[in-house]
Amino acid sequence: MVSISKAEYIELKWDAHYWQVQFSKLSDHRNRDIERLKDEMARRDERAAQALLALQDALDKAQAQVKDFQQRLFGRKSEKSKGQRGKLPGQLAGTGRPRGHQPGQPGHGRTTPTTLPAVLEVVDLPAVDKCCPQCGLALAPYAGSEDSEVIEIEVRAYRRLIRRKQYEPVCQCCALPAIVTAPAPPKIIPKGKYGISIWTELMLDKFLYGRPTHRLLQSWKALGLDVAPGTVAGGFAYLAPLFDPLMSAFRERQLTDTHWYADETGWRVFEHVEVRKTNRWY
Repeated sequence: MVSISKAEYIELKWDAHYWQVQFSKLSDHRNRDIERLKDEMARRDERAAQALLALQDALDKAQAQVKDFQQRLFGRKSEKSKGQRGKLPGQLAGTGRPRGHQPGQPGHGRTTPTTLPAVLEVVDLPAVDKCCPQCGLALAPYAGSEDSEVIEIEVRAYRRLIRRKQYEPVCQCCALPAIVTAPAPPKIIPKGKYGISIWTELMLDKFLYGRPTHRLLQSWKALGLDVAPGTVAGGFAYLAPLFDPLMSAFRERQLTDTHWYADETGWRVFEHVEVRKTNRWY
């Protein structure tokens, strides 16, 4: 048994306590490093998972587009196209005869649209042709004329120059103002420079014929009338409340029907499910 002095014993205790503190600090540092490393790995895993999801989403979209293109190119045709398969262009469905007028059948002749207004146009001979070229004697007017008909259409823009007449009273009654002016013609948009015919044509062309408005404005510009698209948009916004009574009447009429209908606009999903034989459903 080794005997030590009290001073040596105290020094050994101090050394033991010192090394215990150093080991504890080292363990704390190591634990913090481990936790920091775990957090960094978790963040990396989360970023990798997000990138994988984004790549999978992009792959699904690309595959859906490929399936769509394949269906358009190699998919089955509609029933209507099946009925027309094997027919030559211009043949009627179910028959072998061509479309249109058949040989040997009487025609109906030219149709004359008598409902159109007629504009009389008189065509006369030039002055040099109103006399005989040999003796120079003038030709005598003939009672008849040779008539023909040509259908034309005229589209033009014009300005309405409105002059409102004014009057002044000559009596001493003082019941009228000093100058009495004729009332102004009605306008669909107050203080607007475009008349009712302009807005009627715009609404018919857009909502009845379904043509883009900018094409109509381009055709008007070729005729000399330049209308800004912003003016049309502002005018439509002003005119929209005028149709509220009509829309209310439409709703009331539709609510009295026994059946309601909806269109068949679908969204193709390209998804394989147990109840579907293919993925071309919507």
